[in-house]
Amino acid sequence: MRWIIGALAIGLFASQTPQPSRPTITKVRPPHWWTPTNWRELFLLCEGRNLRGAKVTSLSPDLTVTKVQFDADGRYLLLWLRLAPKAMPRPHRLIVRTPEGETTITFPLHPRPPQTVLGKGLTENELIYLLMPDRFCDGDPTNNDPKGLNTYDRANPRAYHGGDLKGIRQCLPYLRDLGITAIWHTPIYDNDDASPDEYHGYHPVDHFAVDEHFGTMDDYRALIRDAHRFGIKIVQDHVLNHCGPKHVWVTHTPTPTWFHPKMPADYHLASLLSPDVPVEVKRRITDGWLFGILPDLNQDDLAVAHFLIQHSLWWLMETGADAVRVDTMPYMPRPFLQRWRNALRRELPHVTVIGEVLPVPPDARVQAFFQGGQTGYDGVDTSFESVFDFALAIAIRQVFGRDEPMGRLKEVLDADTLYPNPTRLVTLLGNHDFPRFMTIAKPDRRWQRLKLAATFLLTMRGSVQWYYGDEIGMEGGDDPDNRRDFPGGFPKDLRNAFTPQGRTHEENALWVWMRQLFGLRRQLPWLATAPTHWWQVEADTLIYERRHKGQRLFVLLHRGAKPLQWLLPAASGQLVAGEGKLWRSGRQWHVWVPPWGAALILSR
Repeated sequence: MRWIIGALAIGLFASQTPQPSRPTITKVRPPHWWTPTNWRELFLLCEGRNLRGAKVTSLSPDLTVTKVQFDADGRYLLLWLRLAPKAMPRPHRLIVRTPEGETTITFPLHPRPPQTVLGKGLTENELIYLLMPDRFCDGDPTNNDPKGLNTYDRANPRAYHGGDLKGIRQCLPYLRDLGITAIWHTPIYDNDDASPDEYHGYHPVDHFAVDEHFGTMDDYRALIRDAHRFGIKIVQDHVLNHCGPKHVWVTHTPTPTWFHPKMPADYHLASLLSPDVPVEVKRRITDGWLFGILPDLNQDDLAVAHFLIQHSLWWLMETGADAVRVDTMPYMPRPFLQRWRNALRRELPHVTVIGEVLPVPPDARVQAFFQGGQTGYDGVDTSFESVFDFALAIAIRQVFGRDEPMGRLKEVLDADTLYPNPTRLVTLLGNHDFPRFMTIAKPDRRWQRLKLAATFLLTMRGSVQWYYGDEIGMEGGDDPDNRRDFPGGFPKDLRNAFTPQGRTHEENALWVWMRQLFGLRRQLPWLATAPTHWWQVEADTLIYERRHKGQRLFVLLHRGAKPLQWLLPAASGQLVAGEGKLWRSGRQWHVWVPPWGAALILSR
């Protein structure tokens, strides 16, 4: 009896002792790659359990394991692979072994997409329409609250409102009729399922997945395919600086140096311009956590850098998008930006990159420092073709919205000598981070103010970015009020502003004017690059000329209390847009522009 009791005790003790567990893999990022490829040093971030001490063997001659890392908790396996130059497009197997057992990773290599379906890049004269998928059009109400977590509430400006990829696809005819040539959408990454305030997409928890609120990867491919059929390009929004605050990495990092230590970010970007500024000051910019909450990725960690580069290549190859807008560009190390850009160029030479460089206050020097085409004091040329011209945007808003002297516009443009290529800048009137123009403008003559501002914007150098809804004069204050739903894009909307019948008289008049300006811009693509000659610069009047190979476009913008009269310095002319009048008297051409009016005259 004593022997039986002793045996039972030993068995009970053994059953309570933790047993070694076999390794498991639950997620591999990237989920697949392509062949042939110029990016042959591939990095796989594998999530799972019991991965500590793992050894990995490739069963394929096309994949060579060059390095294996794992974290102390065995949650992550970091694999470095070398792809053979002529690796076969098929599933390839990797065996993961620990003393407790083994598991298999099946990693697919897909055939490289043909060049005909890959991105074509942007020209110097694009008309880029910025929209937020959640706030534009709801094409599939079944995905409004895909996991039943009460993330959908149109009455809450910080919740999902139901807009999605199918909705954008349904609105492609509207965008084509308006005259835009490209769509820039805010990120569609998978964000935290239970966080409705992440509707904007900038807090990714999976860099390789589409958020369920927006649809599926098939929905996204269909959108890009149809957009290309309409002659519309797609600009993706890539987040390289940070991840979402609820990402699993925040509680379990793949490497000890995956993030920078938590500290508030410094936003004084001008500190980056001088070699004399202490390194620790600059690091508060590049290493700080934006808003004190966004986990700042450490691009100096080789695994992080590889992960981010591959994520961008993956999205572009997977979808055929034409360009990338890089979020919060100055808050990352410039050597990484250069490396990232060069990797994209080697793999996808036609894709264009636009950097978000938003100095506060606006500063053309900072913007120019990050545009590619020149080497900085740090030995880095970012090679970014373009950055957004926020300095000009602020000036436009203050001149036409708040009555600052028109001469300020010329002052900002005189700084074009700072840029390697000012004609590749992207100009704008506003975006999802600014209060709407109609809200910041003085209450008198708001529609005329917006019309004059848009006319200046569309007749200046560079490509143009236009914020959704500004073509109908949408209002909105600070974030999130500046991200209201486009009227008519959602169930139970009282009107449909996608149609003339659903717009007010003022809205439709502005829409028609914008379509006319967009059409003129496509008709005269040289407006993006032609030099500017200033004929008259006064507090309330601006007259300038854009000239190209015998063609001359005269732009007259006038907000004075009395009409403007001017002699046209040309032998002929045609009024192509505006409320003005043009007539000939003897050998001279006279121009008349009403108060708060514009006239565009083309001379050949």
